[in-house]
Amino acid sequence: MKINRMLKIGGALLIAITIGVSALLLNTKRVNAESILERLGLQNQDLSSVVLALDERLDEPQDIGARITGEDLLLYQGEEEFKVAIPDGLFFVSIAPYINDVHPCQIHNLISCRGELYGETMLITITLNDGTVLFSEERTTQANGFIGLWLPSGIEGTLSVEMSNRIVTHPISTYANSDTCITTPLKLLPKA
Repeated sequence: MKINRMLKIGGALLIAITIGVSALLLNTKRVNAESILERLGLQNQDLSSVVLALDERLDEPQDIGARITGEDLLLYQGEEEFKVAIPDGLFFVSIAPYINDVHPCQIHNLISCRGELYGETMLITITLNDGTVLFSEERTTQANGFIGLWLPSGIEGTLSVEMSNRIVTHPISTYANSDTCITTPLKLLPKA
């Protein structure tokens, strides 16, 4: 009789635990790339807009991050990471020209990378190895000190940055394993 009563109590306890866990699972919003974008206020935007918006952020949301490689936008919350593929034919690079100091970086963290020069207008030129000028435009560094650029993938050339009487040039490529963050090579030096 004691055993029978213990089995009934154990069974009732097991049912209560199962119901409680089921209710908890139903009420817990599953973390995924869409929920991270929603938390950042970037839901229902195309990937290009999401990347540019993340690159311009100054706040660093607790427990959320975003970095970009030549192939994927990587969104993460806590220990969970989600990949969003970069469309074929596109490559994103963020550059941080500087005068005094900048952190070394190869894979751009869209939310936490910071450059030295804020709100500075610069002439950015990308010349392909065959001499074709792919891009030449004045751009202003964002509040985080970076300039984000969407470029065609699979190119090689030279990046040139000019500001006032300063200039720097550096090789650039846009392959799957190319740097998406260019910082330390972009020290602006006085023009000769």
